Amino acid sequence: MTANSRIILNFIATYGRSVYALLLGLFSARWILGALGKSDFGLFGVVGSIIIVIGFLNGVLGGAVSRYYAYAIGEAKHMDSCDARIHMLRWFNAAVSIHTVVPLFLCLVGFPMGMYAIEHWLVIPEGRMFASKWVFALSLCCAFVTMVSVPYISMYRARQLIAELSVWGLLQTTLVFIGAYLLRFVSCDRLIVYAALMTFVPAGIMIIQVLRARTQFDDCHIDFRFLFDKEYIWKLLSYSFWEIFASGGDVVRAQGTAFLINRNFGTDVNASWTVSAQVSGQTTALSSAMIGSLTPALTTSAGAGEEERMRKLTFATCRFGSFFILIFAIPLIIDMDYVLRLWLVSPPPYTVPLCRCMLIALVCHKLGIGHHMAILAHGRVAPLLMTTGFVSALTIFVVWAFIRLDYGAIGIGLSFVISYSVLTIVRVMFAKYQLQLSLLGWVRDVLCPIAVVSVASTGAGLLVLRSLQESFLRTVAISMTTLMVSIALGWFLVCMPSERKHIKSLFVDISTKFNSCKL
Repeated sequence: MTANSRIILNFIATYGRSVYALLLGLFSARWILGALGKSDFGLFGVVGSIIIVIGFLNGVLGGAVSRYYAYAIGEAKHMDSCDARIHMLRWFNAAVSIHTVVPLFLCLVGFPMGMYAIEHWLVIPEGRMFASKWVFALSLCCAFVTMVSVPYISMYRARQLIAELSVWGLLQTTLVFIGAYLLRFVSCDRLIVYAALMTFVPAGIMIIQVLRARTQFDDCHIDFRFLFDKEYIWKLLSYSFWEIFASGGDVVRAQGTAFLINRNFGTDVNASWTVSAQVSGQTTALSSAMIGSLTPALTTSAGAGEEERMRKLTFATCRFGSFFILIFAIPLIIDMDYVLRLWLVSPPPYTVPLCRCMLIALVCHKLGIGHHMAILAHGRVAPLLMTTGFVSALTIFVVWAFIRLDYGAIGIGLSFVISYSVLTIVRVMFAKYQLQLSLLGWVRDVLCPIAVVSVASTGAGLLVLRSLQESFLRTVAISMTTLMVSIALGWFLVCMPSERKHIKSLFVDISTKFNSCKL
């Protein structure tokens, strides 16, 4: 299988998994909200967000591991097999060292701090303190398992075996869906049961993936000669430092927003924020399917010195990352009020404007995501990540200002739209000066095609909205109309000629193999 065909196959697998997760998530979120109630649903979101520090550290360190794995695979093209294997073993063992020591330290320090925050900082409804502490403890356990398994799971991504990860993702989604359905019939404290479900299902899947990686990859072998390799550990940590700095801005923005909502509006609006975060999270997962398929190839190209291929993958990441959010975001934005009532029956206050703003913000964010990935792949990350970290952190002041100006909860959504738009401009400008990626090329190949698709599909959807009475049929008609317009325009505007050729070639190969199997 060619490299481009593998990228497309990985995308199909991950995108299919994401659509499956989105559809099941729509049903399960409604059941969960009904089983927990608005107050406990919002409480789960705000208490669970305490461990966001561990979550972002896991993402940062995991991203560094994946980056160096993929870069080393690219470098291996210019090394003999023995040196290449030792090179990968040193990276793996350095990652194991970090992802054993760091989570242990974070859990030992984070547990008492989290308990103190629950008791003294958060506004917890009467009688829910015990359950809140259990939610935090279980979330911390899941975070620990996630961090420890990163060196193994990152190898799947670096080797571009993303389709296999998608199969495990399908299993996890299905188990959570079944658990959400059964939650309605639980007689004991449902908040604690839900927290246990969201801990043991992902943790169990990750443990299985780790065990399989140990047998599938020769590089996933603990070698005590390299376990505490200072050179490689230092490279991982020094690269991660700037990622941590940038992600620290994301933590300030997300955690600060949750606290401001809690202090100014209470847990009901926290529930609205949690719903909007779930909607944006499910939607961005669709875009991440393409980004996750392209990132390892982009980093491997950088390691191998294939600059032209890397440039093409950078612009493709921006185009497809934005496009595959638009497909789902536009019909949701147009008919959000009815969709939320159909989904949740009685959505929490301010959920509609918050969801709309978060979806718009996501589209803005993905317009420059390829440039961000390209800079990370090359490793000259300090200037970019320092700037993006400050921009993200400053968002909380914009949120605070909108609240003080009596914009209410909608001001929070507007703050995120502004923040993500500025971040995209920053990334594109840094890539222009660091990697000589054309600004005009980004406007021509990314911004203009996405803008045309957005305007055309939104206009078509609004025509349907005004022509039909509010109903499920209208929502389906809006979705189908915007989807057809987006795909038709996307095929000619978003896909480049070479990309259309590879897509056609892959489907011809699949069709040929399918017909051969039938015969």
